[in-house]
Amino acid sequence: MIHLDLEQLKNLGKENLKKQRIYYIILGILFAVAGVLCFAKPVVSGWAISVLMGILFIAGGIILILTTLFFKNLQNIWSLILEILLGIAYIFLGYEFLKNPLVGVLSLAFFIGFMFLAAGIMRITIAYSNKGYPGMGLFIFTGIVEILLAVFLIISWPQNSIALIAAFLGVQFICNSVDYFTISSYIKKLID
Repeated sequence: MIHLDLEQLKNLGKENLKKQRIYYIILGILFAVAGVLCFAKPVVSGWAISVLMGILFIAGGIILILTTLFFKNLQNIWSLILEILLGIAYIFLGYEFLKNPLVGVLSLAFFIGFMFLAAGIMRITIAYSNKGYPGMGLFIFTGIVEILLAVFLIISWPQNSIALIAAFLGVQFICNSVDYFTISSYIKKLID
């Protein structure tokens, strides 16, 4: 999901616009490839997502504990205890995701359904705030697709969770790819 004020792009010089365009094209290609891989290998994608989330939760828990102990100026002992307990909870959650990726991906499926809902609403909001710019119809379309996918994922949980998570993330990646290519096309018009 991207957030962009298209009006600000007009203020960049041609050289910076060219660099931005290359950046968006590369991201568009990467998201398209990731989307295709999610469709081609749904079980592997679901497992990989669960393992990645486990690693991120463990890293987040360790970082939270370390920053709480060494870099924060906490007001009282209860804040210190609460943040350390939260860091331990993140580590435990990450361990559970790594220990049993199936349970992790099932839990993640329900959560991702709500994330798709939020992402779809945000895309439509971005399109509305940038109305009049080319390509905003695609933003609205991808936002509607995400909202529909969210409803479908939440309703069909847990029976089809692994395949749906991989497929929906594939759709999400492809929607992001479309967004990046749309912005790249708009930047090309600014450059010419």
